[in-house]
Amino acid sequence: MKKDQTKAYWLGFAGVMLAVVSSGFVEVAPTAAYAAWVLSFALFFRGCLRLARAKGYSPWMSLFAFLLVPGFIVLLLVPDRSGP
Repeated sequence: MKKDQTKAYWLGFAGVMLAVVSSGFVEVAPTAAYAAWVLSFALFFRGCLRLARAKGYSPWMSLFAFLLVPGFIVLLLVPDRSGP
């Protein structure tokens, strides 16, 4: 596995985890939860963009990120075209 792909996996995973954690404190601190939610989606979309590029696809392939977790799974399952 390439270093770029590993970074992309961690960015996507961090985005999902931050979204899950931020949903837990919506009632306590709604402004902070909203900020964390926006940051989580920024991390998630950046991870999907890096993953598409690392696998040799156009950055437009990262639009699967709008499907959220199913889109990330699609990006994980597409074959690597970047070569050895």
